[in-house]
Amino acid sequence: MASVFTNQTPHALVHLLPHTDFYGNDLNYQRKISFEACESICRSDCNCRGFGYWLDGDGNCYPKSVLFSGNSGAHFFGDMFVKIFIQMNFTASSIDHSNLDCPKVNFPKVSKAHGD
Repeated sequence: MASVFTNQTPHALVHLLPHTDFYGNDLNYQRKISFEACESICRSDCNCRGFGYWLDGDGNCYPKSVLFSGNSGAHFFGDMFVKIFIQMNFTASSIDHSNLDCPKVNFPKVSKAHGD
């Protein structure tokens, strides 16, 4: 998959999802790092789609290559910051982040065609 972002692409990091985590897909986990340093790591990496920053006593940084398998709740100590094109005219308030889980899909039962 081609990278949407380059170091020359104008983009912004938007505080989009409080008390949220996207499991896995960490690019380069960093411990005991400032928020500014974590943001800089993600801004300078074309493969970084956003980062999680956790203030659980240390300041842990989780740059993400993919934002998938999200979950939110008061039990999460961190927030997600997402890279978004400035030209997209996109605001954090326009997203409903209250439900990050996909609904369960019930597939119809399919009978075998070959009479096995």
